[in-house]
Amino acid sequence: MTTNEDHTVSVVDRLRRDIVNGVYRPRERLVEAELAERYGVNRSAMRAAVLELAAEGLVERDPRRSARVKALTIREGIEIAQVRRELESLCARLAAERATDVERRALRGIVKDLREAFEERNTPRYLAANTTFHTAIIDMAQHEIAHDILTRLGNFNFNQHFPMAFSAPVPSASEAEHERVAEAIIRGDGDEAAAAMYDHLEALIEVLQAQETRESPVAAPQPRRRANRGRPRSQVA
Repeated sequence: MTTNEDHTVSVVDRLRRDIVNGVYRPRERLVEAELAERYGVNRSAMRAAVLELAAEGLVERDPRRSARVKALTIREGIEIAQVRRELESLCARLAAERATDVERRALRGIVKDLREAFEERNTPRYLAANTTFHTAIIDMAQHEIAHDILTRLGNFNFNQHFPMAFSAPVPSASEAEHERVAEAIIRGDGDEAAAAMYDHLEALIEVLQAQETRESPVAAPQPRRRANRGRPRSQVA
């Protein structure tokens, strides 16, 4: 069944959104005839949408022309997180330099929402606010290339691809890291904002590396990292 929104959003956008939100899970088969009926389009339009998402890396097609939702390997997840760490650190620095007063106030409100969700132990609300937090900072940076790359990488929802790594309750370290990033941006300290975001995403990389080590019979080589500085690490980024 279609809705008013369905008429204004392209089928590729709707399918992409449903993959990102977990309506279709990693490795799930995508049957064009069933999708065409669900989204109210013909099969040629549905095939074109699947091909476009395959080009983006969200969908895989095998030689028999069947399609499945892409499932990231842990190594791919680590590499995505490493790229995010570098680009989001840049965005945090630029956000501190370029954000408007309105944007800084909005960021403070997002942190308040994160804090409330943490205190309530409301994981779905926390994860939604976490996405809003990172997206807001990327938008504030006003860096078009970084925005495009990070938007594409953000479509790989790590909570869907690595549920074992993100099954634990949100730790207090994650909330503290968000507040450190936000406060640096709000006061216009670009160096501290970049360092805080780097450390925040390094925690995500460490979680994925730990899972990779557990699942590998031979420990994977570990890249050199910044010093931990003695703080507990979080897994939400």
